[in-house]
This record gives sequence, structure tokens and C-alpha cells, in this order.
Amino acid sequence: MKEYFVNAVHEYEDHMPSMIKNEACQIIGWLEVARVPGNFHIEAHSDNHDMSPVLANLSHKVNHLSFGTAVPSKVKRRLASDHQFLTAPLDNREFVVSESGSAPTVFMKVVTVFLDDYPNYPFYEMTSQSRITNYEENLIPEARFVFDFSPLSVMISKDNIKWYQFLTSLLALIGGTFTVVQLFNSFVGNISHAVKRKLGKAR
Repeated sequence: MKEYFVNAVHEYEDHMPSMIKNEACQIIGWLEVARVPGNFHIEAHSDNHDMSPVLANLSHKVNHLSFGTAVPSKVKRRLASDHQFLTAPLDNREFVVSESGSAPTVFMKVVTVFLDDYPNYPFYEMTSQSRITNYEENLIPEARFVFDFSPLSVMISKDNIKWYQFLTSLLALIGGTFTVVQLFNSFVGNISHAVKRKLGKAR
């Protein structure tokens, strides 16, 4: 699992000393997590320095974040018309914090996906939501990423229909339609005949 973040600078930093304006950091790495609900967070912390909460700007851009390994390109091409992989919906998303003492929190729901080409090798798709979390004045804000694995998994397979199977299905559809039309025509004919008989008796 990889995640890349780049901090941004915003208006509420105008009161900061010029030496720390426009500073940003990039975080690159991976985490090994169990398939259970959990979270990871980014926070300015040091045992040798005092961190001022008011100076913490947790605005950032996610260049890439995904679980597991990437889906092979040939598999994506083969299933492109049937399925759109959402393995990294947060890519290139920007999370902007407009005031101090707050930070974004991202919630991710992860689903395990098995492909017929790779039955023993799972991939992971996810959906996401986000909100801004406000912190008390004495607490340093932190960007949180909360994930939850769905207990259900998805199996994706693709079968090609043979020409004779298609022809058989087509003929069955035509035959069924013809039978229904004949039954309907017979039903209407019987009703019409019965009505004519009643009218004849009434005279």
C-alpha cells in the first residue's frame, strides 16, 4: 500500500513568520495492515521540539493511495467494457483546510476483488468520503485516513458465448414469442366467438 502527500499553503498562514511560509513536505511509503478496520494518520510531532497547533496546516494532495498491488494492464483492457476498477479513487485529490485547528479525515470502504485470471491473487477496490475535523486549541491537528474492509468479496469473470449458443438462444426467443402470439390470438378468438354467440341468442 502506497501513499504520497504534498502539503499546500493557504490564506490562514498569513500570520506566520515568512521563514516557514511555502514550506511543504512529501511523504512516500507503504504500510502493512491487517484486513480489519483501522486507520493511519499524519501529524507534526517531535520529542525535541514544541509544536504550535496554530501553525499546523494539514492541507494536502494525495498523488496516489491504494491497497494491494496494481491490476495488470491486460486484465484492465480485457474487462474495460464490463467493469471500471476503483482501486485508487483518491488519486490527485486535494484536501484544503481553510482555518487553523482543523484537518481532513478520509473514510475508505475497501472491497476484496478476485479475478478469474488470478483466482488466488486478490485486488482491492474502494469508495471514499471525507470531512473536516476540528481540534481543540491545545491539540495539533492530524490528517486521518480511516479504512474498513468489507466482509464480502467480489468475483469477476468473463465468459465468451459460442456462435451456436447465441443462435440457439435467438431461435428460442423467436419460438417463445411466436407461441405467446398464437396463444393470445387464440384467446382473443375464443372471446370474440363467445360474444357473437351471446348476441345471436339475445336476438
